[in-house]
Amino acid sequence: MLKKQGIVRAFSLAIAAVVLALVVSACGSSSSSSSSSSSSSSSGGSSSPAVAEAQKRSNELLTRPTKVAVTEPVGKPIPKGKTIAMMQCGDPACVPLGEHVRTAAGLLGWKVLTINTGLTPQAVQTGWQQAVRDKPDGVVTIVYEKSIFNSALQQLKAQKIPVVDCCTPEGAGGGIDLMINALPNGKVIGKAMADYVVGTRKGTAHPLAVNIGGLPIANTVNESFVSEFKNLQPGGKVDNLTVPVTSIGKDAPTRIVGYLRSHPEDNLIVLSQMDPGVGLPAALKAAGLSTPIFGEGGNPTVYQYIRNGEVEGSVAFDEYGVGYTLVDGLARLFTGSSVEPSNVTMPRWVLTKANIPSGNTFPVVAETEAQFKKLWSVK
Repeated sequence: MLKKQGIVRAFSLAIAAVVLALVVSACGSSSSSSSSSSSSSSSGGSSSPAVAEAQKRSNELLTRPTKVAVTEPVGKPIPKGKTIAMMQCGDPACVPLGEHVRTAAGLLGWKVLTINTGLTPQAVQTGWQQAVRDKPDGVVTIVYEKSIFNSALQQLKAQKIPVVDCCTPEGAGGGIDLMINALPNGKVIGKAMADYVVGTRKGTAHPLAVNIGGLPIANTVNESFVSEFKNLQPGGKVDNLTVPVTSIGKDAPTRIVGYLRSHPEDNLIVLSQMDPGVGLPAALKAAGLSTPIFGEGGNPTVYQYIRNGEVEGSVAFDEYGVGYTLVDGLARLFTGSSVEPSNVTMPRWVLTKANIPSGNTFPVVAETEAQFKKLWSVK
């Protein structure tokens, strides 16, 4: 397992490359292997009350949310002229979320200082030391575990500089004032995936749940999906395959196809993160297979798969909502208010060919900016 390293929330294929780079640099080695297990007994069928409830929730998941998760107005004047350090990871996949943070901060009259933190623990530490020297009013960071930059974090804490974070397998505390999209959020995602799978298959699904070894958030999503699937479809079968993080962008599709060839009864692929799915439609086609693909997260390639009908769907990752919520947390901290209203779970939306918007990135809630402006009393 990858411990106390820069594990990222792999919301795109490129994020996995960040993870691998951090692991190699910090430890010099990594290990993970494919594994599988299967539960047996007959499917529950469509008559179960649990299946009926899953059908109802799956229909709701297909409807685009209309409200952001944060509902409580800040209620106090938000000071202008603040300078925020945005710790920008060195992978292109981090860029969209950083852009949304900068846009949201600009609405409040804040200046954002972008500090590139590279791909290695050494580069991350160097970036954080720059943040300490620059003495910003607040810091926004994503993807890296605080064990890598803890020394700088404690210096910022001593200077009473707030830090808000996203998408790592740990909670707030120890210098982090707000953590969103962490492991508890992964459990919610896994349950939503189970609702969709059981509901759309009316209790006849026999999925292959594909996990990514070494990514804690992916593990949580996978475990939550499998557990909830068994609750909703008692007696149903679910197979499990773990692919190592090192296989992403390489032979992950081959591993998945190889498993399916020996398990033709699996009628759906469920990816705890969509990263291993890049290249999978072509691999399935080459093998003469047509097993549907469903997962969590996305990137431009995955979105195009969905539009083409090569991927059935995915639970969207709300880049906009996360970026604005991080800024919302700082706004509350700057007014001396509780950050708890910003401690939310992002709304869930399953993207399919029928509902996916155009573009390489889009908000889950179409009026995200307008709703946050109202919460901030910004015209």
